[in-house]
Amino acid sequence: MFAEGTIPADLMTEKIDCKVSAAVLRIFCVDCLVKVGLSQEDARTTADNLIFANLRGVDSHGVIRLKIYADRLRAGGIDCRARLRVVSQGAADALVDANNNMGQVAGVFGMKVALERAVESGFGIVAVRNSNHFGAAAYPRYPH
Repeated sequence: MFAEGTIPADLMTEKIDCKVSAAVLRIFCVDCLVKVGLSQEDARTTADNLIFANLRGVDSHGVIRLKIYADRLRAGGIDCRARLRVVSQGAADALVDANNNMGQVAGVFGMKVALERAVESGFGIVAVRNSNHFGAAAYPRYPH
């Protein structure tokens, strides 16, 4: 419709409401996150968390955060290549160091560790340090 970089100024400031399916939005978010350095798997985890928040009506933790995450990734404020690791653990507890990785990725990793602890002891609790904003805390991405 418009040549790249030639969108009229009045369209740039005009609020336009449109509906996009969650599936299409997921593809867009994953593509954006991969472009700024996330792996496909980590981009899917992050995108799913953002869209989950929007679908629950918690827009403050939804796709509105995509640009914030992309800016932080580009600026080096988030290290998407950092290795997450368990630094200590007991029968029912563990401490994960996310090494400044994506919060959503750290959250899912921590949940996996908590479930492993629960299988062994009947209860599992994990703390994650050195992470970033992890989006919707109610995100139900339990590993199977």
